[in-house]
Amino acid sequence: NGGAQADAGSFHVEIVPEGTTLQVFLRDHSDKAVVVNGFKGTAVFVIDGKPQRIPLTPAGENKLTGTSTISIPSQPKGAVQITTPAGSTVQAKFN
Repeated sequence: NGGAQADAGSFHVEIVPEGTTLQVFLRDHSDKAVVVNGFKGTAVFVIDGKPQRIPLTPAGENKLTGTSTISIPSQPKGAVQITTPAGSTVQAKFN
């Protein structure tokens, strides 16, 4: 999808910022889409020197989305934390 990617546990996490919207795509290590029903997450990025928390909810087969109060840079710095339906948590860091 053209965004920055990082590993988090058994997932590949890709972030695609578009204005104030953040899309987060999940795939497994075999590059298969991960169905995100029941997943949730939070992105925490430093934007203009301040931490910005973006709650994430399912929005399609392998996509979580959230909205920021300010525009998200194309290469944000920070982390995305994903919680699975079973309650386990993984984190992907973006530098």
